[in-house]
Amino acid sequence: MTPETQGSFSGLLARRRSVREFADSPLPRVAVDRLIDTAQGLRDTAGKRAAPSAHALYPIRLLLTVGRVEGMAIGVYDVDAQTGDTALKTAQDLRRDLRQAALDDQPWLEAAPLIVTLCADLDKLNAAFSDQPPFGHRGKRYAYIESGAIAQNLSLQAVEMELGSVLVAGFDDDKTAEVLQLPITPLMHICFGRKRKP
Repeated sequence: MTPETQGSFSGLLARRRSVREFADSPLPRVAVDRLIDTAQGLRDTAGKRAAPSAHALYPIRLLLTVGRVEGMAIGVYDVDAQTGDTALKTAQDLRRDLRQAALDDQPWLEAAPLIVTLCADLDKLNAAFSDQPPFGHRGKRYAYIESGAIAQNLSLQAVEMELGSVLVAGFDDDKTAEVLQLPITPLMHICFGRKRKP
């Protein structure tokens, strides 16, 4: 990679890798705020955001599981999709429980200082797009597409901030929803932290 591409979009793509070993140091709160803005921040007065959304419904919801973030108590936080504000939902460290809800052993779920979980009400989405084939299932497809776009944006934002990240989709949906007390479907986790030095 040339110095010219290091800070460019092409440079971010070239440097993006899954990171599964995180340092013990906490994340700065400003990094969490930037991740929230990258995922759901408004980009104009019409309410558009950085990731595409079918019919501009923006159905993806964020949940933060905080283990080590400066200025944030340990626990699970709801994120307001309009303002980006966070509200403590559960004052417990549930990272080990999320690891136990995974389909195989994924220790980075317990080690990451921050886990962002993307969720959606799939029944509501399927109803919103019930007139499109495959009838009764189209909305779910749009949720997966949108969450994938958000995940890529978050991964690239992590690279820009010199953080590591790894996407986790191998988990038991029902167990994960129970751990996080979710009335909607968890689609994926993204773990964030500083890379552990070799």
